[in-house]
Amino acid sequence: MASHRGYDNVEEMNSDIINRINRRVTSDDELYILGDLSFSNVDNTARILSELNGRKYLIKGNHDNDKKLIKLQTHFEWIKDYHLLKLSIEGIKYYLIMFHYPLMTWDRAHHGTWHIHGHSHGNLVSNETTRMDIGWDIKNDLFTFDDIKNIMTNRKYIIIDHHT
Repeated sequence: MASHRGYDNVEEMNSDIINRINRRVTSDDELYILGDLSFSNVDNTARILSELNGRKYLIKGNHDNDKKLIKLQTHFEWIKDYHLLKLSIEGIKYYLIMFHYPLMTWDRAHHGTWHIHGHSHGNLVSNETTRMDIGWDIKNDLFTFDDIKNIMTNRKYIIIDHHT
Protein backbone atom coordinates (compact mmCIF):
# COMPACT_ATOMS: atom_id res chain seq x y z
CA MET A 1 0.00 0.00 0.00
CA ALA A 2 2.83 2.43 0.82
CA SER A 3 4.48 2.17 -2.60
CA HIS A 4 1.09 2.47 -4.32
CA ARG A 5 0.64 5.79 -2.51
CA GLY A 6 4.11 7.06 -3.46
CA TYR A 7 5.98 6.32 -0.22
CA ASP A 8 9.21 4.39 0.26
CA ASN A 9 7.88 2.44 3.25
CA VAL A 10 4.96 2.05 5.66
CA GLU A 11 6.56 4.16 8.39
CA GLU A 12 6.97 7.11 6.00
CA MET A 13 3.35 6.71 4.86
CA ASN A 14 1.98 6.52 8.41
CA SER A 15 3.97 9.57 9.51
CA ASP A 16 2.76 11.60 6.53
CA ILE A 17 -0.87 10.56 7.07
CA ILE A 18 -0.68 11.55 10.75
CA ASN A 19 0.87 14.93 9.86
CA ARG A 20 -1.66 15.66 7.10
CA ILE A 21 -4.59 14.85 9.34
CA ASN A 22 -3.26 16.81 12.31
CA ARG A 23 -2.67 19.90 10.15
CA ARG A 24 -6.41 20.05 9.44
CA VAL A 25 -8.02 18.44 12.50
CA THR A 26 -7.98 20.02 15.96
CA SER A 27 -8.65 18.29 19.26
CA ASP A 28 -12.22 19.70 19.13
CA ASP A 29 -12.99 18.31 15.66
CA GLU A 30 -14.68 15.05 14.73
CA LEU A 31 -12.68 12.61 12.59
CA TYR A 32 -14.69 9.93 10.78
CA ILE A 33 -12.74 6.98 9.41
CA LEU A 34 -14.74 5.03 6.82
CA GLY A 35 -13.16 1.65 7.23
CA ASP A 36 -10.02 -0.34 6.59
CA LEU A 37 -8.38 1.38 9.53
CA SER A 38 -5.04 -0.40 9.53
CA PHE A 39 -3.18 -3.45 8.32
CA SER A 40 -0.66 -3.02 11.14
CA ASN A 41 -0.58 -4.80 14.49
CA VAL A 42 -2.80 -3.60 17.32
CA ASP A 43 -0.04 -1.80 19.24
CA ASN A 44 1.14 0.18 16.22
CA THR A 45 -2.44 1.02 15.24
CA ALA A 46 -3.13 2.20 18.81
CA ARG A 47 -0.02 4.40 18.69
CA ILE A 48 -1.16 5.96 15.41
CA LEU A 49 -4.67 6.59 16.75
CA SER A 50 -3.28 8.20 19.91
CA GLU A 51 -1.23 10.60 17.77
CA LEU A 52 -4.24 11.73 15.71
CA ASN A 53 -6.12 14.86 16.73
CA GLY A 54 -9.89 14.93 17.11
CA ARG A 55 -12.67 12.78 18.46
CA LYS A 56 -12.52 9.64 16.34
CA TYR A 57 -15.40 7.58 14.93
CA LEU A 58 -15.00 4.40 12.91
CA ILE A 59 -17.24 2.91 10.24
CA LYS A 60 -16.04 -0.68 9.93
CA GLY A 61 -14.54 -1.84 6.65
CA ASN A 62 -13.98 -5.28 5.20
CA HIS A 63 -10.40 -5.39 6.53
CA ASP A 64 -11.30 -4.34 10.08
CA ASN A 65 -10.93 -7.39 12.29
CA ASP A 66 -13.39 -7.48 15.21
CA LYS A 67 -10.76 -8.95 17.56
CA LYS A 68 -8.44 -6.05 16.77
CA LEU A 69 -11.24 -3.48 17.06
CA ILE A 70 -12.15 -4.70 20.56
CA LYS A 71 -8.63 -3.78 21.65
CA LEU A 72 -8.85 -0.39 19.90
CA GLN A 73 -12.36 0.65 20.90
CA THR A 74 -11.15 3.03 23.62
CA HIS A 75 -9.71 5.25 20.87
CA PHE A 76 -13.17 5.81 19.35
CA GLU A 77 -16.35 7.55 20.41
CA TRP A 78 -18.13 4.70 18.63
CA ILE A 79 -17.56 1.95 16.06
CA LYS A 80 -20.43 1.18 13.66
CA ASP A 81 -21.19 -0.48 10.36
CA TYR A 82 -23.21 2.49 9.09
CA HIS A 83 -24.07 5.98 10.25
CA LEU A 84 -26.45 8.78 9.29
CA LEU A 85 -24.75 12.07 10.17
CA LYS A 86 -27.13 14.99 10.67
CA LEU A 87 -25.68 18.49 10.60
CA SER A 88 -27.22 21.94 10.79
CA ILE A 89 -24.92 24.73 9.65
CA GLU A 90 -26.13 28.32 9.37
CA GLY A 91 -29.73 27.09 9.28
CA ILE A 92 -29.12 24.56 6.50
CA LYS A 93 -29.59 20.87 7.25
CA TYR A 94 -27.22 18.29 5.78
CA TYR A 95 -27.60 14.54 5.94
CA LEU A 96 -24.74 12.19 5.10
CA ILE A 97 -24.91 8.42 4.93
CA MET A 98 -21.52 7.03 5.91
CA PHE A 99 -20.74 3.45 4.96
CA HIS A 100 -17.49 1.73 4.00
CA TYR A 101 -18.97 0.38 0.78
CA PRO A 102 -20.43 2.40 -2.11
CA LEU A 103 -24.19 2.07 -2.46
CA MET A 104 -26.33 2.54 -5.56
CA THR A 105 -29.23 3.85 -3.48
CA TRP A 106 -29.46 4.83 0.18
CA ASP A 107 -31.83 6.15 2.82
CA ARG A 108 -33.27 9.57 1.92
CA ALA A 109 -31.19 9.79 -1.28
CA HIS A 110 -34.19 11.16 -3.14
CA HIS A 111 -34.51 13.85 -0.43
CA GLY A 112 -30.96 15.18 -0.81
CA THR A 113 -28.98 12.93 1.53
CA TRP A 114 -25.38 12.46 0.40
CA HIS A 115 -23.55 9.14 0.57
CA ILE A 116 -19.85 9.11 1.40
CA HIS A 117 -17.80 5.92 1.38
CA GLY A 118 -14.37 4.37 1.05
CA HIS A 119 -13.49 0.85 -0.15
CA SER A 120 -13.03 1.63 -3.86
CA HIS A 121 -9.65 3.42 -3.74
CA GLY A 122 -10.82 5.88 -6.39
CA ASN A 123 -11.79 3.19 -8.89
CA LEU A 124 -15.54 3.83 -8.77
CA VAL A 125 -16.04 7.27 -10.25
CA SER A 126 -19.44 8.82 -9.55
CA ASN A 127 -19.05 12.48 -10.45
CA GLU A 128 -22.69 12.96 -11.40
CA THR A 129 -24.58 11.61 -8.42
CA THR A 130 -24.56 12.40 -4.71
CA ARG A 131 -22.31 9.46 -3.84
CA MET A 132 -18.64 10.21 -3.18
CA ASP A 133 -15.55 8.11 -2.47
CA ILE A 134 -13.65 10.00 0.23
CA GLY A 135 -11.00 7.34 0.80
CA TRP A 136 -7.41 8.40 1.38
CA ASP A 137 -6.33 7.25 -2.10
CA ILE A 138 -8.47 9.92 -3.79
CA LYS A 139 -6.10 12.77 -2.95
CA ASN A 140 -3.70 11.44 -0.28
CA ASP A 141 -5.44 13.67 2.22
CA LEU A 142 -8.66 13.79 4.18
CA PHE A 143 -11.87 15.43 3.06
CA THR A 144 -13.34 18.04 5.38
CA PHE A 145 -17.06 18.67 5.46
CA ASP A 146 -16.46 21.87 3.47
CA ASP A 147 -14.60 19.86 0.81
CA ILE A 148 -17.52 17.45 0.57
CA LYS A 149 -20.11 20.24 0.56
CA ASN A 150 -18.32 22.14 -2.21
CA ILE A 151 -18.31 19.04 -4.40
CA MET A 152 -21.75 17.64 -3.56
CA THR A 153 -23.70 20.90 -3.70
CA ASN A 154 -23.58 20.87 -7.51
CA ARG A 155 -24.53 17.21 -7.86
CA LYS A 156 -27.95 15.64 -8.23
CA TYR A 157 -29.01 12.19 -7.11
CA ILE A 158 -29.44 9.87 -10.08
CA ILE A 159 -32.64 7.93 -9.53
CA ILE A 160 -32.15 4.24 -10.29
CA ASP A 161 -35.17 2.69 -8.59
CA HIS A 162 -38.77 3.55 -7.71
CA HIS A 163 -37.88 6.32 -5.22
CA THR A 164 -38.48 9.76 -6.69
